[in-house]
Amino acid sequence: MHLPLPSVARTRIGRVGMLLCREVFCAPAALRGANVVVNPIGVGMFSEDQFTTWTERAHAVALSCAAPVVGTSHADGRYKDAAVSLPLAFAFAGDGRTLALRRCDPRPVVVDTPSEGGDGRTGDPAACR
Repeated sequence: MHLPLPSVARTRIGRVGMLLCREVFCAPAALRGANVVVNPIGVGMFSEDQFTTWTERAHAVALSCAAPVVGTSHADGRYKDAAVSLPLAFAFAGDGRTLALRRCDPRPVVVDTPSEGGDGRTGDPAACR
C-alpha cells in the first residue's frame, strides 16, 4: 500500500499518522483524526539547536492534532563522518504534556499512553516483565 506522506492509516488499533523524518515540519492538517502520530527519524540531530527545533515542532504537532506524537532516531544517531550526532527519542501527549524526552540516551523507553488506560508515565522496560 502506498501512503502519501504525511498521511493517516486506519489500523486495528486506530488511526495512525506518519511523519517520516523531516515531514514533522510539514503542515499537520493531513494528520487530523489520528489517534497517534509516529515520527521515525533516520539519524540523530547534528546540533543542540536542531534537537530543540525538532522536538518543539513535534510538540506543536501533538497540540495541533490533539494526539500523541512519538519519534525516535536509531540508537546511536551516527551519520557518516558527522562530528556531532545526538540520538533522540520523544513522546508528547495531545494535551501538550511531555511524556518522554531523551537526548544522547540510547536506552529503551516505554510510554504508557493515556488512550490505552495508562496515565502517561514513562518507565524502565524491565519493569514491564
